[in-house]
Amino acid sequence: MRRLRRTAVRLVFQLLQRVVPVLVLSVGFQRVARKLFEWWRRVEPLERPPGAPLVLVFDGTAVCRVLADHKRFDVTEYERKMHTTFGDFLLGLDFDAKNYQEQIRLLRAAMAPEDRERMREVARAAAQAAITDAVGNGNGSGSRIDVVTTTERTLSRFVDEYFGIPPVPAGRPNLTALNQATASYVFSPDVLSGHLKGPAKRAGEEIRTHLMSVIARARNGGGPSKQDTIADRLVQTGASDQLVCTILGGTISGLFVPTTSQFLAVVDRLLDLPSREIDAIHALAKQHVTKPRAAPELDDERLMHYVLEAARFTPFPFGLVRHVSKGQELELGRGGSKAVPADATVVAVTQSAVYDSRLVPDAGAFLIGRPETEQLVFGTGHHHCVGGSRQRPVAQILMTEMAAVLFAVPGLARAPGARGTIRSRDGWPASFELVHA
Repeated sequence: MRRLRRTAVRLVFQLLQRVVPVLVLSVGFQRVARKLFEWWRRVEPLERPPGAPLVLVFDGTAVCRVLADHKRFDVTEYERKMHTTFGDFLLGLDFDAKNYQEQIRLLRAAMAPEDRERMREVARAAAQAAITDAVGNGNGSGSRIDVVTTTERTLSRFVDEYFGIPPVPAGRPNLTALNQATASYVFSPDVLSGHLKGPAKRAGEEIRTHLMSVIARARNGGGPSKQDTIADRLVQTGASDQLVCTILGGTISGLFVPTTSQFLAVVDRLLDLPSREIDAIHALAKQHVTKPRAAPELDDERLMHYVLEAARFTPFPFGLVRHVSKGQELELGRGGSKAVPADATVVAVTQSAVYDSRLVPDAGAFLIGRPETEQLVFGTGHHHCVGGSRQRPVAQILMTEMAAVLFAVPGLARAPGARGTIRSRDGWPASFELVHA
């Protein structure tokens, strides 16, 4: 059933690429669709009704052109929403903005390329602690591991030890839940997100309050980890508390939300590979977690290729939102162009682009070792994820280490029935159970 569903998704997107490579939804259509959504989900009416066309771009080449051209397709949709939640983070700032240049300079300096080995060590230790706890709490043969729980615990420990941001105090929503609340609002077009503004704003306030307490302790010489963390490094630059808070808040949001969703999709996809491929992954994983890590090995790169190819099929979010001020002609991969009206909200549907054979050869096949040009998990163009770059591969390292530790567990398999699939609550992963020997 899962394979059939994935095949159906691929065929639908490939059909849209041919029939409506760029779909323009009028204001009137959006209003009708929103009324149906309010009735279906029983949500509150929009904060403000649709006032501009909504453009969905399915053509893979056109998706990349939208994301690469920040002059014509700007990021102001994110800027407004980020300002409402946790601050004006660089993801919602134009390349030419002073705030962007300052933030990217500070973040790149703090997350030094030389940190790769430290990232690996912290990520592996965090993953091993989470998996050991899960296995230790089992009851023998057939014991279960909830991958959602182990992933959240791994990321929480990684953010604590590498970034210097400890978990929020007990009795309050954890950082994963808080960042999911802000992401639900920030990454959705207005026609779907107006009712999410209140919860996102409250979550943003909680995140800022927590981060400001971390910054205050770091400035007083008593940082929570008392180590050389990203929070410590940013504080030492002399940047204002508010700027450090914004950089930390935006960066860890990219860790907790996309990395969780991507990693669960990776595990889900890898478990459905042919048995010979799964055996190879198990062997690579066991080798990976037992080898001394003097330097990256070829086999380690091979395991990362498995992870990245599994992630390729489900980029998060499924589309990236842009705004176009003036009317544009958007060139298509099959030739010709499509008019994009002025003042439109444009959604570059990366979930469609990964299935476009003109952009990704053999798009439906699982092929390890694809070039970076065929990988859209970390975006492309101006706002390619700073934590998913070749110089700072935080996300790649995290997912590879988590996969290695998980697939090194003997007898790993899906739990029976629905428990062995990714189950969601309020649009976010809630559980995904595996069994082990």
